[in-house]
Amino acid sequence: MKRLAIICVVLVCVFTYNEACSCIPTHPQEQFCNSDFVVRARILSRTVTGSTDLFENVFYTVLISQNYKGGTRIGSISQRIYTAPHSASCGVSFQIGRQYIIAGYI
Repeated sequence: MKRLAIICVVLVCVFTYNEACSCIPTHPQEQFCNSDFVVRARILSRTVTGSTDLFENVFYTVLISQNYKGGTRIGSISQRIYTAPHSASCGVSFQIGRQYIIAGYI
């Protein structure tokens, strides 16, 4: 019985809890249906805020050229969107000046 207790303690210590994003690829139609908005937009600028790499936020200013979903909730043509700073936390890196189809949540 004592041996079982020691094994359980060791297993609990070995397996630690990690919180991370699950970036499992899904079908584009499913992504469209699950999103609050879908737009075609040109990336105008990138702003990084925060004191450390761990707590920084990345904001992109975008110019929306086509609205596919969620038009009344988005509002103006120029918007700021937020993404996580790293791909490990499912962040997306955009190139300034390029156009993208962007889906997301409000």
